[in-house]
Amino acid sequence: MINIQSNSLPSINVVPDKLPLATLAFPAQPASLNFSFSKLFFDFSAPVVSLERTIANPSELIVKAKIDDYAKLILILQGQVTEDNTYFQTKSVSLVLEQDQESAEADFVTNSLIAIFALAGKLSVTLPSIILDLTLCFDLPPKQISELLKKRHIAYQIMVIEKANSKTLLLPKDYSGKDIENITFTYKAIMERQFSWHKAEVHVFMPATTEQLSNLPLKPVIETITFEPMEVQREVLNQTLFLGMRTTTLKDAVLKNFDSVKQEIAQNDGHLVDAVFISSVGEAIFEFPDAPRLPKLAWSSFIQDLISLENSLCDLLFEKYNLLAEASLSGLSEKEKQAIHPRKNQKELT
Repeated sequence: MINIQSNSLPSINVVPDKLPLATLAFPAQPASLNFSFSKLFFDFSAPVVSLERTIANPSELIVKAKIDDYAKLILILQGQVTEDNTYFQTKSVSLVLEQDQESAEADFVTNSLIAIFALAGKLSVTLPSIILDLTLCFDLPPKQISELLKKRHIAYQIMVIEKANSKTLLLPKDYSGKDIENITFTYKAIMERQFSWHKAEVHVFMPATTEQLSNLPLKPVIETITFEPMEVQREVLNQTLFLGMRTTTLKDAVLKNFDSVKQEIAQNDGHLVDAVFISSVGEAIFEFPDAPRLPKLAWSSFIQDLISLENSLCDLLFEKYNLLAEASLSGLSEKEKQAIHPRKNQKELT
């Protein structure tokens, strides 16, 4: 069983807002929390499901909203009630995302939104029914955001695999290296259909006959080989998925077990000998013309909008790392900076 995620973000900057106490009740008509991220040209709304206020000072206003069936978004405003007991004065804001289901789409939405809140800089939050209009800014360390984006990418790959195969995969608490490799491989087969892979072995079974022996070279030969198509399946999170026929091309291929293959074939008794071909440069090109495909309109407009932010989020994270690097060097002289990053002379560069 997986623990449903709960993530909290305290604001680092808030433009105070005065809310009339008379409006601070659950709206009679359907209402939504509206978020706008000008830096990303992205916005979304979440229907409000509850609104609560504590009476004590400092007082809290808690607004809970629902993001489809994926998560609950909880906006916590801390502040003071004015002396004349007519207004709630916002001092600080926290945001909590609670994931409601164990699914790849819920993982994708939750990790995407936390990363967006942490990277987008200033954002606008409104709830017209209580005259709420805030400008906020949230922050997280770059390393933590990087982990969020990795989790988001894994979740997206699983979403693609599930949708293309009409299956639901059981998500583990932690992903092993083998899990990640199988997920990535299967995703590439579906989305790219032809791709380069870092390692591969191709097994060819040769009969132990004098004719086959005469076809073997006297010593190992390195050449690029394209092998006959073969049917392929892949184990992804304990489910076997069929990827159709695969054509494999090994760049600068060589017969790995050349000597033992030659000795076995020389027995001339007709048994099949397992000849293992590998790429001497560690590169294989796979082609999957018949792999499962994503259906048209695979995603809701909200999910599609989040998918479309991939490059923008990566650019903002890169910018954040650059700012962190610049800040670490501020106040240092050129000599001190050079001591940290010594320049290489021309001979070292050539």
